[in-house]
Amino acid sequence: MIGKIISANGGDLGLPPKRQGLIGDRLLTVEQVAAVLQVPPSWVYGRTRSRAAERIPGFRLGKYWRFREEDVLAWLERQRRGIESRG
Repeated sequence: MIGKIISANGGDLGLPPKRQGLIGDRLLTVEQVAAVLQVPPSWVYGRTRSRAAERIPGFRLGKYWRFREEDVLAWLERQRRGIESRG
């Protein structure tokens, strides 16, 4: 699913052909993470702040935030499990 969103939004990632298909090697932008989670980019930025309770795992490259696809998927699964255990 994320691969389709990246292709729709970002096109060719500039990686060698054998690396483009590997899940987890991709870095996502705030906008791509927002599209995957179906939330506004401002929500994603809010979850990058150190005081956020449920921080999305990411890192800064200069002034830009980047997120490893694998980390975002693992974070999403933890969120889902947390909701299920509370419900």
